[in-house]
Amino acid sequence: MTISDQEDLPFTSPIVLALDKVCEIKWRWAVSEDEKQDLEDLMSFVLMEFCGDLRGEEVTLLSLGGLLTFWDDALESSHPHIMLTLHGRFKGETGLRWHCIPIPAKTKSALPNVKWIARAVHRRVNLQRRHKGWFFADEEGKRRKMGYYEPMLQDHLLSVQENMEGVIPSAVDVEGFSLWRNLR
Repeated sequence: MTISDQEDLPFTSPIVLALDKVCEIKWRWAVSEDEKQDLEDLMSFVLMEFCGDLRGEEVTLLSLGGLLTFWDDALESSHPHIMLTLHGRFKGETGLRWHCIPIPAKTKSALPNVKWIARAVHRRVNLQRRHKGWFFADEEGKRRKMGYYEPMLQDHLLSVQENMEGVIPSAVDVEGFSLWRNLR
């Protein structure tokens, strides 16, 4: 019997940490830079949504230029953090607005926020020579939709379930985890 009636199962820190382990191994063994970028983006997306208490489509509003504006100062502050700079309609508001949401650089549960987001920032700034536009963008610079990451999330959570006993019980259908709503 599987638990498939539940919609949008909540993530927990142990699930995010297990996802980090699976993605780290895949990142180290990745053959192409595209594979590495997909892993960096997925983990950055998950960590931003989880730690920023955001809903999936809100994460895609992240501005690369805004993030870079605060990057060094935020990480070097007395309370190191990453400042998520979202631009657009946010949580039911009307009109375009800026929202700055700090997420901790270090958490009590040791979530790897800096590791994955710094990798993604490095790729955009140093390899792709991008300094503005959407953080989560396709090759043409258009804002990437959250649905792009959903199948990757499902695949990697299945790896967690199959390879890391006790994190996601076998009776749980991993399709119950989704980026569409708040991960918590």
